[in-house]
Amino acid sequence: MAWTTPRTWTTGELVSAAQLNEQVRDNISYLKDIVYVEFTTSVTVTATVESTPTDVISSGAITYAATPIEITFGSSSVLPAGSATASVVLHLWDGATEIGRIAHVQGSGNATTRTPVYATVRLTPTAGSHTYKIRAHQAGGNGTVEAGTGGVGNVLPGYIRIRGIPS
Repeated sequence: MAWTTPRTWTTGELVSAAQLNEQVRDNISYLKDIVYVEFTTSVTVTATVESTPTDVISSGAITYAATPIEITFGSSSVLPAGSATASVVLHLWDGATEIGRIAHVQGSGNATTRTPVYATVRLTPTAGSHTYKIRAHQAGGNGTVEAGTGGVGNVLPGYIRIRGIPS
């Protein structure tokens, strides 16, 4: 389903059910999440090569119209290995194609320094099926993208969220 440009109504115009459905129901539905997927187990980033990264989370295959979407990734913390030169780089992929780096977390030299990550990107996919993924690679030692089940003293889930946005 795609966003429909809102219509300008005129006084006295008779409105059909189809028009109301398109203008109100369908546009409101378009603004809701297309997909929201959580992960509740931390991911150890072992990959050291950008071209063969560690999978963090996937949206699953979804069929899109050629209309703008917003992809958001969140994790309560990313923990590079315990050196100032260690880092974890998060990438956005569409299937087997890297779209680009979405976040880069640099180590501090302290093995317990955690950095929250909230990253978002707007793009317009081609019409058809796409599987968006967050993948990661590290330098300087295995890093961790942390996630948990939430609750007292526990880390919240990480997630990928995709929603349609008006064009």
